[in-house]
Amino acid sequence: MKNTKKSIILFLLFFSQTYLFAQGYKIDVQVKQLADSNIYLGYHYGNEQYVIDTAHLDKNGKGVFERKNILPIGVYMIVFPNMKYFDILMPAQQVFKIKNDTSNLNSNLEIEGSKENEMYAKYQKFSTGILSKIAELSKTNNPKNQKLTDSLQLVIRNERNRIIKQEPNTFFASLLKSMVDPDIPENLANPDNPADFEKRMNYLTSHYFDNYDFNDERLLFSPVLYNKILNYYGKLVENNNDTIINSVDNILSRSFKNTEVYRFLLNSLLSIFDLSGEIPNDEAFVHIAENYYLKELAPWVNENFIERLKKHVNDLKPTMIGASAPQLILSDTSANKLSLYNLKSCYTLVIFWNPECEHCAEYLAELRNTYDSYDEKYFQVFAVLATDNQKLWKTYIQNNKFKWLNVYDSTKKNDFIQTYKLFMIPRIYLLDNNKRIVLKDFEVNELNSFLNKNKKIDCK
Repeated sequence: MKNTKKSIILFLLFFSQTYLFAQGYKIDVQVKQLADSNIYLGYHYGNEQYVIDTAHLDKNGKGVFERKNILPIGVYMIVFPNMKYFDILMPAQQVFKIKNDTSNLNSNLEIEGSKENEMYAKYQKFSTGILSKIAELSKTNNPKNQKLTDSLQLVIRNERNRIIKQEPNTFFASLLKSMVDPDIPENLANPDNPADFEKRMNYLTSHYFDNYDFNDERLLFSPVLYNKILNYYGKLVENNNDTIINSVDNILSRSFKNTEVYRFLLNSLLSIFDLSGEIPNDEAFVHIAENYYLKELAPWVNENFIERLKKHVNDLKPTMIGASAPQLILSDTSANKLSLYNLKSCYTLVIFWNPECEHCAEYLAELRNTYDSYDEKYFQVFAVLATDNQKLWKTYIQNNKFKWLNVYDSTKKNDFIQTYKLFMIPRIYLLDNNKRIVLKDFEVNELNSFLNKNKKIDCK
């Protein structure tokens, strides 16, 4: 009789759990300040956000998101009518209750019925309080504040590491771990030692993705991987095409075992390196296109996409590093014709700019110091007006006393957008004495390093 009773209890427990998961999701939400309004349930997928459900809040600010389907595990968001939102976790168990207050969405978040969300809400409240203290310390210029800031940041790291260690099987722990940068070894950790800077950067670059699980596709339903890629190529990886391309292959190789992660990575990298992407890089884009998409290693794309990609690749190749730059015959401020290929400098910087472009102004101001440091036989600047604002252009040149070659298209027959892929300004190319492209879209400090490194080379 006891065994039968025990079996019934176990069966009922199993049945209740199975029914709970089978019934889909049910999320009760209360936000008092949003009485009688609609709110939305959405999710993150890389750098995109998608809305999947709507709930109406009654006069007490209460409403329910409820469907019969189970949602993919990941980071979701509750979106308000004014498009402000707060994040929640969508764990395997998708029946829980949320309360929040618009005065502070992180500190006032309360979640019941979901262990992972309860941990998440507690961590949000905890970290938000400490971050507000750090923000207060940053307002005053006191040397002691940096030590206090470091100690407060350590408190957050310790709490994060505690959760990762004590709750290793939860999605929240996996999410936190995926965001952790590698710890720099103690022998390289002294930021005041310039000799170790390169070693620290090399270590960080080599180990940057150590804490990210490329087999966990749940993490795709968050901004983490996309943001890590942007930070990796925007701040860590050397602006060297060989280095960038090798790292692309290395990152993609880590995802081969998981089709969804590989697909996300490949699509994201192609988009990021496109001309309209966050980190435009023609060489990396073409490498990904030719070695993955055009070799049938992206089976999810259709023939139309492949044909358009082939055309785009062919359009990019004339201005890739190693190619001969397209000829330019333009007019200077006195209407004299100047040919790019008639310039006899070892290196020629071609920059397309606009006097109304703030970034262009900053770049040219910095470039002037470099230009004044070299003889024209070694380094010349061919500055091309990218628009048709000649009056403002001439005034700007006179006011800033630019001595290099300032030119514009008096015939209006040059298609800079097509020939030099002018989808952004400034667009910058460095050419050698044979007018082959050796650098593209670089900062002035990178130009200085290159010119100093190569000034002893005979370019005749």
